[in-house]
Amino acid sequence: RIAGFLARLGLKVSRTSVQRFLRRHPPRPRKLARARKGPIIAKRPGHLWFIDFSRVGSLFRSVVVGAVLDGFSRKILALGVWRSEPSAADACALVRDAIRYHGEPVWLVSDHGAQFTSGRFTRFLSRRKIRRRFGAIGRKGSIAIIERTWETAKKECLRGLLLWAPLRSIERRVSLWARWYNQ
Repeated sequence: RIAGFLARLGLKVSRTSVQRFLRRHPPRPRKLARARKGPIIAKRPGHLWFIDFSRVGSLFRSVVVGAVLDGFSRKILALGVWRSEPSAADACALVRDAIRYHGEPVWLVSDHGAQFTSGRFTRFLSRRKIRRRFGAIGRKGSIAIIERTWETAKKECLRGLLLWAPLRSIERRVSLWARWYNQ
């Protein structure tokens, strides 16, 4: 086929010469889509979501609180509490809860936690056609919106949390704070 195109251009090249050339210089694959560079700016509610987990506790007992946050309205869309570090399945369940009540986002931004880099979480997002970004390692401000929410939550609600209480009680108290925070 290539020899035919070259013949139409007036160049006489044999098929074997083209094959030899292609073996020495294989064609480079074309880039289909460029990776998006620079920050993503939330344009409307549901466009950009953040997900993160934060450990809260004392020397004797701690719990992990996870949240999905809308980047435009700063509203907490889903919340969860776990005794130990959540798995990728827990992260999927948290995003699924947010999707159930608020629809699917265009972008989801997270840190480089094991839950978010796992194959299960990646497949979960790709099946729903949710695009993903990771916060920059060591750069302040890449996931600052959700980090600031954690700082506020710890200051207003989570620092005085009675960690000896049952997990359901802790989850209820955190969800009441989230409802107050959203309003």
